[in-house]
Amino acid sequence: MPWFFAYGISTNPEQMVKDIGGYKNYKKAVLENYIYTFTGYHEDFKGGTSTIIPQQGGGVYGVAYQIEMEQIDDLIKNGHGYILKENIAKIDNGSISVYTLQLENHASPALPSKEYLEIVKNGLLKNYKEDFVDLYLGRALKRVQNERLIDYQPVSKDSFTNEYNSQFRRLFPWNVTKQQPFGSAWAIVEPGEQTNPHHHDEEETFIVLSGKGIINVDGQEKVVEKGDIIYFEPFSTHTIKNIGDTSLEFLCIWWGALLEAR
Repeated sequence: MPWFFAYGISTNPEQMVKDIGGYKNYKKAVLENYIYTFTGYHEDFKGGTSTIIPQQGGGVYGVAYQIEMEQIDDLIKNGHGYILKENIAKIDNGSISVYTLQLENHASPALPSKEYLEIVKNGLLKNYKEDFVDLYLGRALKRVQNERLIDYQPVSKDSFTNEYNSQFRRLFPWNVTKQQPFGSAWAIVEPGEQTNPHHHDEEETFIVLSGKGIINVDGQEKVVEKGDIIYFEPFSTHTIKNIGDTSLEFLCIWWGALLEAR
């Protein structure tokens, strides 16, 4: 018995019953090597409708229904510009062959109506958590609106400030991220220089990117170089000195400040 992968309003099992009369089984699934967006204009829905576009490494989140072959034939007959294709989807940590309905010719990107988007969201909520669905659909809408799809921070001299007696470029928190569970910075210490000894109530780690130095933690010293990772417990006093001939560069990552204990 074949599997049919649904990615739009038919992610709602009740809608699938209306569309083809029923199914034997269904499971949440991920269609590999495609991305999800909205294109064209559908009069019934007053806006763009669900579309999947080939994209290596992409994933479309939806539902796979186990149905009769006769029902697949019905989907082909009532395709309305959609054609049937065979693809691969992940279900239960395994990969299986699934059928999908896809537009034969892609129309231009078009925003869906609020009503249509709500129908799609309600279908996905049958199998996925709301925060997940909101992020997923938000990305799909960005693809329609041709918003900047790559967020980046260009490097320049102005990116760095002098902190802790080092050239310090703060990377995270960053206002483009959805969640900001940690802070991060790129630090540079020149030959012979040393960071100001300090402590804090966060946990922290340094990842040495280049150069050679001596790390001092509560009076105990250790030589470190490219590739080494150092961890600092909360309230440990630490400093790092460049003992090499080139810039000592390291990535700082900190998390879990105990602000409520102050």
